[in-house]
Amino acid sequence: MFATKPSAGRPQKVTDRERRLIKLQQLRDDTCSLADL
Repeated sequence: MFATKPSAGRPQKVTDRERRLIKLQQLRDDTCSLADL
């Protein structure tokens, strides 16, 4: 979240985790929508 300190943390790993979480959420949403239908 610190634009002035890009090397202060591990942005790459965080983004990877976020991407994985987003994918899991999308899959769950898709399955839920299909189940509703």
